[in-house]
Amino acid sequence: MGEQRLLITGGTSGIGLATACRFAERGASVAILARKEAGLRAAQERTAAAGARCLAYPVDVTDREALETAVGDAAEALGGLDAAVANVGASTYGRFRDTPAPDFDRVLDVSFRSIVDTVRVALPHLEESGGSLVVVGSLASGLPLPRMSAYTAAKHAVRGFVETLRIELEAQDSGVSLSLVEPGPVDTPFWDNVASADGILPPSFPFPYGPEEVAIAIDDCVARRTRRATVGGEWALARAGYRAARPLAERALGGALRLVERGGGRGRGRAAIWEPSGAGDLYRGMRRRPSLLVRARHALANRRTPARDERRGGTGIDGICEMTLETRDPDGLARFYVDLLGCERVSREDERIWLSCGTHTRLGIWSPGEKEYGDRGGRHVHFALSSTPGGLDSLATRLRGRQIEHRGPVSHKGGDRSLYLEDPEGNVVEIWDFFEREDGARHGVSALG
Repeated sequence: MGEQRLLITGGTSGIGLATACRFAERGASVAILARKEAGLRAAQERTAAAGARCLAYPVDVTDREALETAVGDAAEALGGLDAAVANVGASTYGRFRDTPAPDFDRVLDVSFRSIVDTVRVALPHLEESGGSLVVVGSLASGLPLPRMSAYTAAKHAVRGFVETLRIELEAQDSGVSLSLVEPGPVDTPFWDNVASADGILPPSFPFPYGPEEVAIAIDDCVARRTRRATVGGEWALARAGYRAARPLAERALGGALRLVERGGGRGRGRAAIWEPSGAGDLYRGMRRRPSLLVRARHALANRRTPARDERRGGTGIDGICEMTLETRDPDGLARFYVDLLGCERVSREDERIWLSCGTHTRLGIWSPGEKEYGDRGGRHVHFALSSTPGGLDSLATRLRGRQIEHRGPVSHKGGDRSLYLEDPEGNVVEIWDFFEREDGARHGVSALG
């Protein structure tokens, strides 16, 4: 993830802050958009502690013009965007007939329309980089939450919007991946900032998930270009049960309504959704737990070779051996291989940077100087792309999106294909797809993955 450029809305508390911290800890540059300046300063301090660059932009995401300006400024300051996370949300709490119309509309503006506007203004920047767009929804998109009708309606709308837009992007051969992350209840300050006419807050959900679990799911979506991720196995089952067992499930939710109407503590009343709230806090303070579903998916994903997974539209690479390159700008050259080809930065030893390219290749980028015996610095790099059908085309789409000059894919005798490009040091990189035809052995290369 090193050198990645991330923009995130709602990054001053809860899920947004956890995501900003996770990306920052792994070397990404982060731009956070939120309303409360004190929260932005607190978020900057947290991410700076990880040694990352963090830019803060105070903006109300429901102000379309201000949002467009902030996203444009962030993209310019970062030199582009590789990923964007649309994360903001707000809710009322109370029966629909008791919810003032302006409060209902405010929830739709924050939890749906601002998501659409964020996607609208971030998409052109991500088209240039072939990047990733992640939208944070909710399991409420398929499981009604009594006394939270505006929030539930907004999350249904978010899901419909994302799934429709994804079809359009794929039909246009866009290099942008679009992911929807849908968590169940999460221990964040969100629950202290719902609006209600009587000031009563929702009761605490038993054993919610930590915001770090959602951050892991977002991280995986960016890294693996996953279409959808659920945080909370039990709640995913509950949603499936609701779909399968109506009207019985509706009667059960009606019974639950009588329980939740008892409410929890007292909040800020209607002002909660109209005033800035993010103060740099990760949690509300409930008894949170990890998501076994997220952890299992994350562990499984890390065992896969990215370019082998067709569903993820992988543009990563897997190689054939260890290579070393000599350069006067190790960090700049490493950035090329990390950002464009999906390598991962492993370590740095003085003036030597080591990258992992899939599971079978290590790429060393060294400053000029004396090396171990036999190593004189390479001027030609030959990568073999272990790809499912379409993997090489996905990479070509990403190169076009970034306006990187290349040749190919070129067809070779026997049906194999490859493409060629040069890195910033003039090294020729040839990327093959012959593993999708199981021809690796004939080329003297053992099967990968």
